[in-house]
Order: sequence, then structure tokens, then C-alpha cells
Amino acid sequence: MRYLFLFAILAGMSGCNILGAGGVISEKVFGNPNKKAVYVPLKTDPLVVLVERASPTVMSSEDAERLASLIQTQLKDHEVAPIVDSAALIDLRTASSIAAREKYANMSPAEKGQAVHAKQVLFVKMDQYQAREVIGGSPSIRAHGWVHIVDVSTGKDRWPDTFEGHQVESHGGMDTNDVPIELLATQIARLFYQWD
Repeated sequence: MRYLFLFAILAGMSGCNILGAGGVISEKVFGNPNKKAVYVPLKTDPLVVLVERASPTVMSSEDAERLASLIQTQLKDHEVAPIVDSAALIDLRTASSIAAREKYANMSPAEKGQAVHAKQVLFVKMDQYQAREVIGGSPSIRAHGWVHIVDVSTGKDRWPDTFEGHQVESHGGMDTNDVPIELLATQIARLFYQWD
């Protein structure tokens, strides 16, 4: 038992997720020291949050929009960078013209950022999202995706320096007051600001 307790503490300090979505349960049980940002976006460059699905079956477009909005709110609250409202991307994606919608669908993340006057794009590509919110029961989540900060002028990643991006993963049961998509948004947003 002593070794299991020690393992849980070490895993929590290293950011491993063994006890719940986004390490939430490990934070509440074991506590967590202040966490530094994994990457600090340029504070002078307007940033837009773009969440896309690897396929339409991964999550609904409404969930993708909600995830982007939740991430955006946290970044704005923590003054990470000037934020371009992600609703501007929704307007482009849902334009009345079929030609305009097709043009948007064929744009790269950098081109989408440029279209809304952003200089950097927080690009999240979700390839798995299964959330269950049960009234009177315990919610659960299984989510997986990749996060990038894209430079609009070059089309290349500012961060990370790997082709795939920074992996985010959440799985397991949660406290009954937790909402899966909000926890996922927090997990992603906290990559870019210090938190405690």
C-alpha cells in the first residue's frame, strides 16, 4: 500500500493521468503544486482557438464549438494573449454560400486563422471523444487529441516541435459535479498558463 501511495504521488507530479479525467481526482486527493505553462504563446499576437474533429463521428460540431469556447474563455481570463472570438470561425464554416463553406473546409488551420485576423492558432485535433453525463450517477470521459500552436504567417507550428503535436488524453470516472467537456477544456487551456 505504501508503494502504491508513493507511485500515485509521483505520477501526479509528473502529470500522469491515472486517477481520473485530467488528473482531477489526484489533485483533490493528493494536492498539486503550482503548475507552470508548458508553452507561453506570444502575448502580442492575436490568438484564435480552433477545434476540429478527425471525423464527424468523433464528436458533434456543437461539442467542438463548445470546447473551443471554453478553452478561449480560460485563455482570456488568464490573459494568455489577445483572443479572437472563435465564433468568427463558426460564421465562416456555416456561411450561407456553398462555395464559401467548401472554401473554409479546404483551408489549413493557418489560413483559417488569417481569415479572422489572428496571428496564431491554438489548433486542437480531436480523434476520440466519448462523454457520459448521468443525472444522479457518475460522469465518465474518454477523450484523445493533439494540440498545436500554429504560426499564421508561416503555416508552421510554433509549438510543439513534433509533427503530431502535444498529446492530450482524459479517461475514467469523475466526481458527480464535474462536466466532462469542461474538464477537457481546462486540461488543454492549462498548457498555456500557470495554475494552482
